[in-house]
Amino acid sequence: MNGPLPLTGTLGTWDIPSILIQMHAQGLSGILNIRRGVINRELIIEGDRIRQINSPEDADRFDQFLLDRNLISKAQWQSLEKTMKSKQLRFTRVLIETSLFTPDRLWELILAHQKQLLFPIFPWADGRFDIACSAQSSREGKNWVCIDQPIHSLLLEGIRLIEDEVFLSQRFQNCPEFVLVNVNDSAIQILKDYERYVLYLVRDHSILGEILTRSELSNVMTLRILFYFLLTGILAPKKESVPLQNVPRDRNRIQSFHTFEEALNFFNTQYEYIYWVLSKEIGPVAGSILHDAVLGIIDRLPPYLRTTQVTENGRIDEKPILKAMWFVNFEQSSGEFLTALEEILYAEIFSVKKHLGREYEQAILQWIRDNGND
Repeated sequence: MNGPLPLTGTLGTWDIPSILIQMHAQGLSGILNIRRGVINRELIIEGDRIRQINSPEDADRFDQFLLDRNLISKAQWQSLEKTMKSKQLRFTRVLIETSLFTPDRLWELILAHQKQLLFPIFPWADGRFDIACSAQSSREGKNWVCIDQPIHSLLLEGIRLIEDEVFLSQRFQNCPEFVLVNVNDSAIQILKDYERYVLYLVRDHSILGEILTRSELSNVMTLRILFYFLLTGILAPKKESVPLQNVPRDRNRIQSFHTFEEALNFFNTQYEYIYWVLSKEIGPVAGSILHDAVLGIIDRLPPYLRTTQVTENGRIDEKPILKAMWFVNFEQSSGEFLTALEEILYAEIFSVKKHLGREYEQAILQWIRDNGND
């Protein structure tokens, strides 16, 4: 599941948690429609929130949800139906007016119903999806109930319920080894204690098979947690180094740097040009693609570069790097620093080649030869 998320595609190529996290990463709001056979789900998404989940099936209606759980009786439902018709009120309004539920309790049940429509479809391995980048039309005539949770929390809650070990194992077919790249306080705070245990396990062991062998949890439980880490960028696949040939290196120019800031500015000019080429062809997801390229080599970078962030114009954010390097001697560490910046350059150029083709790679290399060392 590399590259930008298409607006239509097949499940199996993409899984539903990955679609949701990629929509969030790419800033896509709208209607996500998911179909498998006669089963259909419509997710209305705005920013980092899933606003509503709809199903056309009678068995998925909210009233049936309450009946199935004996939260209302058949007799109560019949009485509610009469009130709805006589007063021309919606079902949820009648539930409150008849004092069957307080607003707080009713909203808890609505959210539980919405999650029941969403979580069981997470491990679907076949079907289709389509994204329409406008949610306005689907609001009309529907209860506008917000699942007011950050999408990462919602994903984690649903992933905790996945029992399909085959589905989980398939998420790791192309990444038998990991690197820990982005652990922050907000990511750790929503984890349970046993999930933090897996995080600490990954810090010491990077190979999937070894992690599963050493874990005190079952394979399914461990894979669930690793899947969430992978989705949210806490982990990244460890990739082989991909050397690029014919990348121009003006050693005389490079050796003239006197500060880390000067060297970073020099390479940022080239990173910015790469972003411009990529974004011109595929739009704003270029930033995410280049950030992923950097994550793929993060384990080969010095510690002070492992929090590298690609800004909205493709440059590397200088402030956190220079702040982390205030104690580093330039003369002693300039070689390591320049090598790392070149590694980032190579990774980004390779990413352009993978997404756009060799012709674009060659155009970037030619630009660097002509302009990049001025």
